[in-house]
Amino acid sequence: MLGAVALVAQCIGLYGPPAPSIGTGLPVDKIGHVVGFAVPVALFLAAGIRWWLVVTLAFVQAVVSEVVQGLFLADRSGDVLDLLADLIGIGCGLGIGLLTHRLRTRVRLTD
Repeated sequence: MLGAVALVAQCIGLYGPPAPSIGTGLPVDKIGHVVGFAVPVALFLAAGIRWWLVVTLAFVQAVVSEVVQGLFLADRSGDVLDLLADLIGIGCGLGIGLLTHRLRTRVRLTD
């Protein structure tokens, strides 16, 4: 359930109106891409969904979202650096999700 909520939030972030720019000097947009992919990937993996399926679908979403933003959304643009941030997020989510799933499985076996 939480994975689905995170996926909806990810889609709103990717396809909705762009967030206003806040001049912090931090790469807020790139951080948003990393987090936006890491959280749903980690949650789906922690729930026990096969890692290759989650990673494949997240990769497709990352590529398609940048193409859609570049070609079809007037207030957005496709960006290779955003795609790189998405892929970093997928990698982080993969690590966190697999570790969480392993820990949850280990705890159940020892109880």
